[in-house]
Amino acid sequence: MSALSVVETAPRPAGPVAYPDDLGPGMQAELTALADIETRFDGVVAHLGRRPGAEVRRQRLEAWRSKRREPHVLRLAQLHQRMMAVTLHRQGRVLWRGSLSV
Repeated sequence: MSALSVVETAPRPAGPVAYPDDLGPGMQAELTALADIETRFDGVVAHLGRRPGAEVRRQRLEAWRSKRREPHVLRLAQLHQRMMAVTLHRQGRVLWRGSLSV
């Protein structure tokens, strides 16, 4: 079920969009954390090579990587959503208000 409604806003004057102070540094921190996780994963996987038991170890490492990435990906998505809301509001675009139930 969907509980969404369309809200039109008046056009805003063009100009630079000012984002809240925490968006840029927050996004950079999350991207850095994700890059660190990927670098560490890639390094360990490269070190495994074709050693005995490497496939089992690789599967464990993939589970580790997924678990470590999840909070950073979710936080990055939240920050992106906030950035888009500011941008759309500033440009007077259509905003969706409500929630989606799947």
